[in-house]
Amino acid sequence: MSNPGGNIPALPVQFKPLNHCLKIAAEHDVRDPVVSYWSRFYAVQEGLRIDKTSPEAKKFLFALMDWLENRKKELRDNEAITNEAVAEAHIENYILRIFNWADSQDRAGVFNK
Repeated sequence: MSNPGGNIPALPVQFKPLNHCLKIAAEHDVRDPVVSYWSRFYAVQEGLRIDKTSPEAKKFLFALMDWLENRKKELRDNEAITNEAVAEAHIENYILRIFNWADSQDRAGVFNK
C-alpha cells in the first residue's frame, strides 16, 4: 500500500475549511480506508468549489487527486471504493456505529471526551 498521506503539499490557507475532513481522512487511513478515501474525495470536491485557479490550490488539489487515483487502484477490489451506493451504505453504517457507541457512553455516564 502507498504512504497514506502521500506527497500532499501543505494545506493552502484558503482551504482551511477542509482541514477537518482531511484530519478525519488521516485518522482513518489504516482504521477504515473507505472513510479515508471518501473524506479526501469530499475535500477535493469542496476544494474545487473554493479555489481551482491559484497555483497553490492547483498543486494541492492535483496531489490529492493523484492520491485518490492511486488509492482507488490499490483498493479496486473494495466495492465501497468503486461503487458510490455501497460507499454511502458503508459510511452510514460507520456513522451509526459511532453514534450508538457515543449514546451508550452517555447512558453509562462516561464523559471522557
